[in-house]
Amino acid sequence: MVVQLAGRDALVAGSVGPLGMPLRGPIRRPAAEVREAFREAVEGLLEGGALHPIQAAFKEEHGLQCGFCTPGMMLVGSALIARNPDPTDDDVRWAISGQICRCTGYMNIVKAIQAAAKANTAASEPASA
Repeated sequence: MVVQLAGRDALVAGSVGPLGMPLRGPIRRPAAEVREAFREAVEGLLEGGALHPIQAAFKEEHGLQCGFCTPGMMLVGSALIARNPDPTDDDVRWAISGQICRCTGYMNIVKAIQAAAKANTAASEPASA
């Protein structure tokens, strides 16, 4: 079996939904090799017990419903804003194009990723005196 993955960050789809784990290395590879390529899970986004900005933004912007796509959307979103601190709607929609949401029209997911990008930018700016 060969796993073919799409999107800006390759994501593996499991039998109960997306595992939401971006991969290192080539996107097309034998399925047996995929397990060794996992980089992180959505639970790894927690920062000292506090929600990561992407997790907080999904909560605030109602970027999730059933949870099926949420881990993948959050990980792709966090990878996107790590590379692009001010993504446009098109940037976000292209980045999440490999994920399928069965519940929403993606509008709140896009808003959540952009809100997380703004929160990251605000947190990284030095406080003015």
